[in-house]
Amino acid sequence: MRWLQFTKRLMPQIYVSAVVAFLASPVGAIPASFTDIGAIGAPGVFTFDTSGSVQTPDSIAPGFDVDTELGIWSADGTLLAQDDDGGTGIFSQITIALGPGTYFFGISEFSSLFEANFVNASTAFETGEIGDLQLNVNGVLAGNAIAGSDGTTTATEETAFFRATVAVPLPATLPLVLAGLAGLAFMSRRKQI
Repeated sequence: MRWLQFTKRLMPQIYVSAVVAFLASPVGAIPASFTDIGAIGAPGVFTFDTSGSVQTPDSIAPGFDVDTELGIWSADGTLLAQDDDGGTGIFSQITIALGPGTYFFGISEFSSLFEANFVNASTAFETGEIGDLQLNVNGVLAGNAIAGSDGTTTATEETAFFRATVAVPLPATLPLVLAGLAGLAFMSRRKQI
């Protein structure tokens, strides 16, 4: 019964905390569309590359590698890094240390001009060109998406965006510690009754 009373008193504080957290979250624009690749690991150094990105059969140069440009933004729209040919051949590659948080990765064709707030200020893909753009994380395929400029397909975006999360994993012992603390609190309450 006391637990129920305690919970009822705590509820307004929980609601206020949730509203404050929502209002404190980043307010920058996000890409209109993106592929969510989920959690990519714990904080640390990551290597992102575009190896395997190709022009599609609907394109004017089917089967050829796309000369990619890669950009990385934080969730608030800050451009953290960009690269043209840092990988093998004409593929892009960025090695960067990332802390906990949400990040967006944009891939387009050579001569892109990435800016803050997920903007590509250049029209890299020419009319009729579309690409199947591939994002790899630490050498493993994380996702692919179509981008380009071709009126006969749904590829109308100059940049293919991907969203990923870097998370701090919970220690395996945390549930046991929390259960122990709950047990101690219960025993303490029981002695007081």
